[in-house]
Amino acid sequence: MKVPGIRSMTPSELSERLEQGRPFALVNVLLAEDWEKRRIPDSLNACVFEVVFLDRMSEICPEKSMPVVVYGAGASTLDAPMAAEKLVHAGWSDVHILAGGLDAWTEAGLAVEGSHAGVSPEPEGLFEPAEGGYAVACAESLVEWIGRSAKGRHVGTARVTHGKMQVVDGSMDGLFEVDMRTIEDLDLSGNETLRQLLHAHLASEDFFLTAHFPVATYVLDSATMLRDATPGRPNYEFHGRLEMRGVSHALSFPATIRPFDGDPETGLEPGISVEAHFDLDRTMWGAVYGSGKFFRNLGFHLVYDLVSFQIRLVLR
Repeated sequence: MKVPGIRSMTPSELSERLEQGRPFALVNVLLAEDWEKRRIPDSLNACVFEVVFLDRMSEICPEKSMPVVVYGAGASTLDAPMAAEKLVHAGWSDVHILAGGLDAWTEAGLAVEGSHAGVSPEPEGLFEPAEGGYAVACAESLVEWIGRSAKGRHVGTARVTHGKMQVVDGSMDGLFEVDMRTIEDLDLSGNETLRQLLHAHLASEDFFLTAHFPVATYVLDSATMLRDATPGRPNYEFHGRLEMRGVSHALSFPATIRPFDGDPETGLEPGISVEAHFDLDRTMWGAVYGSGKFFRNLGFHLVYDLVSFQIRLVLR
């Protein structure tokens, strides 16, 4: 939807305006580190993703009647349109968007400055882990779960105790183990008696029978790259089998694999991270307590079959 007060400007029109030296504010609305790498000469930076964007714009252009030209990454992104809308709604009266953003400016052969001025940016979302073997950093990895019933829900965690993955010739496989005896509820932290009752309930034959089956194992047979994935969406599909409570079934789900930067201040080393979230039908693995598929007249003992899992792994 077009917003009144916003106009488009071509790269050649912007170049002409810069040559004429007419007063206006030229603003790159991307991350500060991207502005440092590649930018149009004489442009300033105010990142539209930050909540202080308008405060920064007030510093750059305090006179709201002055012309402002904002630019983002390219024609397919909403960074500059979003910035322009914010400015118009906040009272700036002469707002322009550079059509096609920095991509169009570069394609027109116009000057770019910055630490990476001569380097074309790599497309996002096509991350492929380097070849080799990886081990799960168990202390930095976690399984979170949500179980629901007719009365409400319980939220908790379980610990990953072992895991490995290898990448060979672009193919991926691995094995990951969760100690089912580490299942811990979080929402009953204010009532330790009920919390311990729930822990015992989940460990019993009603659910995961952890005395006989202490470990759940996911064997990753393969992973398919989702080449159309954009940042923020899963970029792989995992295919494998989950063995839990003595039962094994095929299990596939989308996952996001990204570089893990680490943190020099805390001593965390870089690696890769794997994040996935999905729902699992617990009854397929024999945890049938309170399931309407197997029992009648459950009343408030009804427990929903689907359990939600969110998994985060750090591997090095």
